[in-house]
Amino acid sequence: TRLGAEIGDEAAVIVYRRLVREVLAVVRESTADGVRVLFDPPSQEDDVRTWITGEWPDPPENLEFVAQAEGDLGARLSAAFESAFAQGYRKVAAIGTDCVEIAPETFSMTWQRLEEEDVVFGPAADGGYYLIGMSLFKPELFRDIPWSSDETLNKSVECAMELNLRIGSLPISTDIDTAEEWRVQKGKILAQSPPLNEPMVFQPVYQERVWGGRKLQEWLNRQLPNEQPFGESWEMVDRPEAQSVIREGTFAGITLGDLWAQRRAEVFGKGASGERFPLLLKILDATQDLSIQVHPPQSAAEALNGEPKTEMWYVAHAMPGAKLYAGLKSGVTREDVESAIRDGSLSEKVHEIEVKTGDCLFIPSGRIHAIGAGLLIYEIQQNSDTTYRVFDWNRTGLDGKPRELHVEESLQSIDFEDIEPGVAVPEGDTLVGCEYFEVEKWELKPGESRLAGGLGNFAIVTVIQGQIRSGNQVFGPGRFFGIPASGSSDLALESCGSKTAAILRTTIPASGLPSQSGEFVSGHEGFYRQLRDRIANWAKTKTGLEHRWLEYILIVPDFFHLLTRLVADPDVPSKHKAALGGAIAYFILPLDVVPEGLLGPIGYLDDLALAAYVINRMVNDVDPEVIHRNWAGEGNALELVQVLLEKADKLVGSGLWEKVKSSLNG
Repeated sequence: TRLGAEIGDEAAVIVYRRLVREVLAVVRESTADGVRVLFDPPSQEDDVRTWITGEWPDPPENLEFVAQAEGDLGARLSAAFESAFAQGYRKVAAIGTDCVEIAPETFSMTWQRLEEEDVVFGPAADGGYYLIGMSLFKPELFRDIPWSSDETLNKSVECAMELNLRIGSLPISTDIDTAEEWRVQKGKILAQSPPLNEPMVFQPVYQERVWGGRKLQEWLNRQLPNEQPFGESWEMVDRPEAQSVIREGTFAGITLGDLWAQRRAEVFGKGASGERFPLLLKILDATQDLSIQVHPPQSAAEALNGEPKTEMWYVAHAMPGAKLYAGLKSGVTREDVESAIRDGSLSEKVHEIEVKTGDCLFIPSGRIHAIGAGLLIYEIQQNSDTTYRVFDWNRTGLDGKPRELHVEESLQSIDFEDIEPGVAVPEGDTLVGCEYFEVEKWELKPGESRLAGGLGNFAIVTVIQGQIRSGNQVFGPGRFFGIPASGSSDLALESCGSKTAAILRTTIPASGLPSQSGEFVSGHEGFYRQLRDRIANWAKTKTGLEHRWLEYILIVPDFFHLLTRLVADPDVPSKHKAALGGAIAYFILPLDVVPEGLLGPIGYLDDLALAAYVINRMVNDVDPEVIHRNWAGEGNALELVQVLLEKADKLVGSGLWEKVKSSLNG
């Protein structure tokens, strides 16, 4: 199709599946006596039936599946109409599945007009027609027509006039044949759709690599495009040369870049910033050794006109004896590296780590590294595709030619003091935490659930083992999906198989979120995440959902976060930082007038009121912008402070509010 040629066949398939679903929704509400789905090729009937009935859970009894006739569009339409009239139908209409503006009234108007007319056209804006209805069969209408052109409708009408047919017309509409038409329609979808409350599942972008293989198909049951070796599956990407496309649901056909540009705060959280989605997530199939390479740090990237890249690897599967290469061996100098590059012995200078399934390795920019053969890796990285190859094992690429090396760029990028790093040692759930991403590993026993995202927080989930349900979808090993910040507690992860499930949870410390502050990361991030998860999980219980102060308890983590940001902000006068520190301690230490240890999240209401009290005392000495830029929650922080102070006595309890305030001086 024209659309496939412009946006790629896989993306076009997703778009057309969406359009079919929307047309089916209209057909369901129509008054047609019979419905036929015309498909091609005939060999795909079982797949078509499965797909359509999946989109149509309660199909009508008169639903039929009919293979299209051979020939051009005219021959196929002619055969379809002839068959329908031969079966006894008096009025027959054919509608394209790429029309976006039809409604149930479209069919009622068609049937009504066919009482008086012989043929009815639904004109498309591009010069074709999206619908043709007939009350008598005239095969001449489908002969010698310039299909898929701006003359299709005109020539069809001329033919009908020559046949002395009575002609009716429906309102003009738009069908989707080109990238520009789809771009306009995407804008309407993004502008009109309600807040997203479902997992975001993206179509993988597969990359052929000389070192790749077929493990994506063999181990993860992926359908690869051809028989070439595939080394990478880009699971979430927002780059000029590649875009992830949502496969199904409310935003099917919408790209990751579209969401970032037009629904950023809603989907990715209020603090999300930057020109593009900041991460790139991949699966790597290393059937052979990858090149020894390095990604430039920020300082070198600017000078080399490249992009910095920090990444982490999670070993999803390791063959016995498989290795990762990272950093330099002890005692190796820059001069040793330069000499080894010249004589082809660089692999002897790079530190080797024998790894097993479940190991994790952090690769900061500047670390020389390579992935050895026999590994399937889940990779989370900065959104960058700058790689400098230092050594490629003297092999040729898929084109039979030696692959380009980047020796000078590599020497400017390698951290020569990076000696013999080891695999990551988890700290609680956290495998890796840096300024670009945080990756946690969770295990959930059968039936256990946990909130990974939503309620203001964006997260990416990678299923390692077992079965995970989120919303109404179930995901198995190797599946990646995003949970929008706008999601509700309905998107909590539930282990729905018979065995313990394991996932990676990736979050982005964008501006305004906790890990932007060094003070926060080093001292209070663990408490913040526990607080956030505890309240989010409580909020989906019957007690939480029905509690009269639920809306205030939900913002408790945002106020704790604000305190930690303000105490580290150089624009906050030092005379206020002691009070801020006291309010933070009140959260963390068992000093409460209203103890959360006994009351659960309800016990944080006094902590919340005290935070508002401390922030309010700063107002006369601090520019309001300082508070606003450190606020990561919804709404206006200073307005919320005033509301909390007005309700403090009720929130905390009669007679206790004064005691809470005095605790700062205790």
